[in-house]
Order: sequence, then C-alpha cells, then structure tokens
Amino acid sequence: MTCVRLGMVMLLISRVMGRFAPEALTFWTVDQLPATARLWVDMYARRMALASFPGSKLYLLLQEEMMPMGLASKLSRKQALLPRRLPRAITQPVDGETFPARMKRYRIQFHFFLFRLRFHIFEGILYLRESILWRQNMNRVSR
Repeated sequence: MTCVRLGMVMLLISRVMGRFAPEALTFWTVDQLPATARLWVDMYARRMALASFPGSKLYLLLQEEMMPMGLASKLSRKQALLPRRLPRAITQPVDGETFPARMKRYRIQFHFFLFRLRFHIFEGILYLRESILWRQNMNRVSR
C-alpha cells in the first residue's frame, strides 16, 4: 500500500511540476498504479492540491476505488458528505465572561457553523456532479 500512496504523490507532483524522480523509483511506484488511480490524478489531483481552504470532497471518488486495495478511510462516504454532528466549538468560555463577550462568542460560532454548512452543501453538489463524470470516465477506462 505504501507503493500506491507514494505513487499517487509522485504522479501528482510530476503532473504539477514536471518529471523529477529517478526512473527506477517511478517504475516501482507510479508505473504500478491502477488505471483508476491514474485517472483520478489526471482528473482531480491538481484541483485538490491547489484548492484553497477548506478543500474539496473529490477525494471521496478515489476513496471508493481504493477500498478493494485495502486503503480504507476513517469516515464513510455518507459520513463525509453528510456530517451528523455540529462542528466543534472554536471558542471557549472564560471565567467571568460578560454577556456581550458571550454573545460575541456565540456569533463567531454561528458564523463558523454557516461556513461549514455552506462548504458541505456546495461540495456535496459538486461531488454529485463529478461522480457522474467520474463514472462515465471509469466506464471508458474499463472497456
């Protein structure tokens, strides 16, 4: 599995920066990648690597393809797309907190909640759209 992970990183770097690794290392890693991993790198890795905070959910497409190879994720696709819990508090109360300070803390937390909600909605829609394109491309690769 280390070969696959290293191969993915090396392929991404070579797509973004150009060839850089010795031929023997490339053969041992990049050349051993399955076609699905190569397709994902070609379609999404550059966008993922150059994405601004908070990132993207396009990694979920690759995650599904890597499961049969033993590269399981901590979160399922469903959990990553639709979190079941509110985000953790980003501010903590302090001793002797005044009412205005507490309201400010609540406002900050609420804005963070809206930020995360917007991220999950937009990235979920993008994921759904890209999953259709991904399946179409996967069908072409498997022919």
